[in-house]
Amino acid sequence: MKFNNCVIIGGGLLGEELNNLINKKGGNSIILKNIEYNTKNRIPENTETVFVVAQSSDYKKNPMTKDLLYVNTILPLQIITEAFEKKVKNFVYFSTGSVYQNSNIPHTEEEKIEPITNNPYVATKFSSEILLSSWKKEFERLFIFRPFFMYGSGQNELQIFPRMINSVKTGEKIQLANNLGLVFNPIHVFDAARFVLEILDNQIGFNIYNIAGKEKISLKNIIENITKILEKSSNIEILDSKEATVLGSTDKMNENGFHHKIDLNEGIKELILKKRDDKFNF
Repeated sequence: MKFNNCVIIGGGLLGEELNNLINKKGGNSIILKNIEYNTKNRIPENTETVFVVAQSSDYKKNPMTKDLLYVNTILPLQIITEAFEKKVKNFVYFSTGSVYQNSNIPHTEEEKIEPITNNPYVATKFSSEILLSSWKKEFERLFIFRPFFMYGSGQNELQIFPRMINSVKTGEKIQLANNLGLVFNPIHVFDAARFVLEILDNQIGFNIYNIAGKEKISLKNIIENITKILEKSSNIEILDSKEATVLGSTDKMNENGFHHKIDLNEGIKELILKKRDDKFNF
């Protein structure tokens, strides 16, 4: 498909990357941020594709906040309603891999989800998945993506990768359960955006996809990579507790012929040095 007249609701790490790659492919897109509740005509006429990447800054808060409910659930419903009225062809919503429970087995898109209802962030994201799915017959393409731990330069400093980099730089103590910490398969935002655009280019209809990395790693692995690049040591405290494991299956990514380009070492270098080599060419 041609990526003409695209609208990205919310910017952030993924929104900026999508905007960059769309323009590199010869398409055109705009980013709309900070949309208020009563805003009218959010989507320009002749829009062909809408991406909803917006996420509330209250994602770690409990109990529910007004902003969390609005940005993660009400706003996507307002946007899809307007998209339908304006005959938008394609609608893309970004949920989260957090809708799955912790597990040593990679989560697949087809498994039954038991949502973590005491987590407002997860509850609002999964609610949006259910509600938006009811529109699946109204668009040429309606895709829901569940990203797992995206990272890349320009990421919010509160996210796990920037926090680990800052901790190594400052010598702050890093606590690791079972000398591993979190075990997961993160994905660089460049690969995440590439996958999204490849799916839009090759698939139609309705579907749900994980967006995850090909490497199963631990937080300890990440810290080791960071220390090598920065040429610093880390201040690790080993906790006598079980590590958490969150893995997203990449089977559907592979079935669609997708190949990751950025491995962990290359991705962390880009994050720290904020420089991209030839591997980051689309």
